[in-house]
Amino acid sequence: MGWSMIKIIDDPLDGELLIAGGEIKKGGAYIARILGPDPVRYRYEREFLGKKDYRFPGAPKGTVVVKVPLRDLREGDLLEIRAGGSWKNEYRDFYVFQGRDVRPISEEELRRRLAERLKQEVSR
Repeated sequence: MGWSMIKIIDDPLDGELLIAGGEIKKGGAYIARILGPDPVRYRYEREFLGKKDYRFPGAPKGTVVVKVPLRDLREGDLLEIRAGGSWKNEYRDFYVFQGRDVRPISEEELRRRLAERLKQEVSR
């Protein structure tokens, strides 16, 4: 599988950060906020967050770490996080940001939450 990581750390300069890391040669990592469905091209409309760090302390050589300050996330944000991969598989999963933590959710749960959000926006 290779090296991958998703966790929240407390950085002395940047404060609390959500970080995701993966090997560069296997596609690296990203953190994206899911904004809604994208039926035309990518399945979900996403906003990519954070900045990439190729020299993160404690990460092995040949890896990239994406850092997102928790202050940039909102309670209930739906996230797609990619942390690594292999020659034939991608390791990307869905999460919800709750209470200064990220909790994994299934794609079914993600779609249910998106449908609820769209219903609320239409009823306004």
